[in-house]
Amino acid sequence: MGELGMEWARRALLGGQALVDRLDASDDFSLVTFSSDAAVRIPDGPVGPRRAAIKAAIAGIAEGGGTNIGRGLELGYAQAAQPGIPDGAVRVVLLLSDGRANAGITSSERLSRLALDAFQAGVQTSTFGLGADYDGALMSGIASDGAGGYYYLRDPEQIATELDKRLDPVATAVELRVRLKPDVKLLQVYGSRRLSDAEAARVRAIEVAADAQAARRDRIARDREDDAGGGMRFFIPAFSRDDGHALLFKLGLPAGAEARTVASIELKYKDRLTKQNVVDEAPLKVAYATGDAASAASVDLSVGRTIQGFAAGETLAEAARQIALGDRARAVALLSEREGILRAAAGALGEPLFLKDADRLARLRGHAGAADGLGDPLVLAMLLETAARSHLR
Repeated sequence: MGELGMEWARRALLGGQALVDRLDASDDFSLVTFSSDAAVRIPDGPVGPRRAAIKAAIAGIAEGGGTNIGRGLELGYAQAAQPGIPDGAVRVVLLLSDGRANAGITSSERLSRLALDAFQAGVQTSTFGLGADYDGALMSGIASDGAGGYYYLRDPEQIATELDKRLDPVATAVELRVRLKPDVKLLQVYGSRRLSDAEAARVRAIEVAADAQAARRDRIARDREDDAGGGMRFFIPAFSRDDGHALLFKLGLPAGAEARTVASIELKYKDRLTKQNVVDEAPLKVAYATGDAASAASVDLSVGRTIQGFAAGETLAEAARQIALGDRARAVALLSEREGILRAAAGALGEPLFLKDADRLARLRGHAGAADGLGDPLVLAMLLETAARSHLR
């Protein structure tokens, strides 16, 4: 293991130990490690007097062999389903990996399906990518279908912090539905994308599972057995304290002069504080400007800044894709173009932080033109993907 590999391993071990320190004595804990195969290092049970032994087991983990993520997940989910765990307990599996699935189940679809099946049984999955060679797309897919969070591990405390968030969300099964009026055209959605039929079916399965889980764990009545039709639907399985999500729509409207309603917005979620289903609906109204000067005065600079942030994330994601396809020149061109746009937007929109983003793109562009170090395709794709997600969240 090289110097960087040892550093990332050290961070992972510190993060695992910080997690154990944060657990109560009555909390259940188990530890599964995997390489070419997988094994249960610490069987499920209350932390109790085992805290020191658990931390010692974490400190003794060593790298070696292949990467059998599937078997690790299977054993982890089996531990999270042990009959001795109290009814109503929040069950979370944290997956940490520094590699790509090359043993056991290697299909990303099948691995994501494991996470979805586990969530339908009441277990959430969050993932942490370590080092320079982990499979970001796979880890993201597992976290998405497992209704958890996905992170590139920079700070050991991220592991414990993520557990705190997942164990105590303030709302679950958050659904936002936007229904546009017939003469309003959707030109673009920032911060989301249209799902394929298979992806939409998976999201629907997650919603039904979240509905059943809230009924069992929080005693909130089920209300999602039937899927309402119409409109654009956005679903977030769990919303924790300090979570945030922005959606921005670019719409095409017919000519007009009076204020009018362009859409209806429906928000549904399960409030874990009041133990009830909440439904809130409101019209989305816009007012037409009376002239060019009034139109210019109505420009919201914060919206412009948000658009630039999303656009930067999309550029980074596309650059990562081009690197994966072997087209470095295209990735460099994309990063260079977006860098110039951000430098111009910093002054036009009064956002000096765009200059820092532009500098970051310039550094990534430099790495994209290099043949080694951070210019290694796997490392670079990971860096670009991680930067993209920080913009698109």
